[in-house]
Amino acid sequence: MELAGTLALNDVETLVVRGPDRVSWLEGLCTNTVKRAPGGGCYACFLQPKGKLLTDADLRVYDDRIEIDTPGGRRDPLAAMLDRVIIMEDVQLAPEARYRLAVFGPAAIAAAERAAHATLPAVENDFAVGENGATLARTWYGAELVTPNILNIETQKITAESFESLRIERGVPKFGVDFSEDANPLEAGLDRALEFKKGCYVGQEVIAKITFRGHVHKRLMRVSIEGAPALGWVNYLDAEPRKAVTLLDGRDATVLGFPYRSKKNPVGD
Repeated sequence: MELAGTLALNDVETLVVRGPDRVSWLEGLCTNTVKRAPGGGCYACFLQPKGKLLTDADLRVYDDRIEIDTPGGRRDPLAAMLDRVIIMEDVQLAPEARYRLAVFGPAAIAAAERAAHATLPAVENDFAVGENGATLARTWYGAELVTPNILNIETQKITAESFESLRIERGVPKFGVDFSEDANPLEAGLDRALEFKKGCYVGQEVIAKITFRGHVHKRLMRVSIEGAPALGWVNYLDAEPRKAVTLLDGRDATVLGFPYRSKKNPVGD
């Protein structure tokens, strides 16, 4: 058995967008640039008008559709919002089921490529479609396999608790656990979901004002609590690495740094 672990990602939901206007329409609704070429992906946020989060999501561009993967329980609110803003655009929305498998560890890339019959792209969030129809995407933990049906790989099965420990160690914020609709993406450390050179999108004015004219009052940071890595909310003035702080929930901690920001992922290579 290879040094690779797998975990079924059952807490992710998919909303599929079809129609000739899908790219330009979504470009005006999310915080990151929607790539036009098939195989392109991005991590983005969909915001409320006042800049608070509706959800974060992974977008993947196929020949005939764009798939939006959201945290569990966020697909329906997103679909409702998107449906309200369809005016004259030729787009169609549909929830669809997918089977997702996280693959990580020293041999993750090789194992995932063999299973998908495809080569994993070098850029995080980009993907390839294999000969067997499986989608193989590069992620912060290694690779993700997406198929309409269950795909078995001969690897070690990892528990959800172990995967959660890896997420916290890497400092990757999670909707519903580390942040919620009450935060904006700058507060929640979702900088990698923001593109400041793109055109307008819902909530952009608020994000731009905070970025260029002010600052947030609190930030989600990677911290150490009694020697163990964690994600915690700190006062903006305390968001400095190696600083001993009291978190907003009252716990004592040491700031390690900002949440995960990389747009490329060396893990598993």
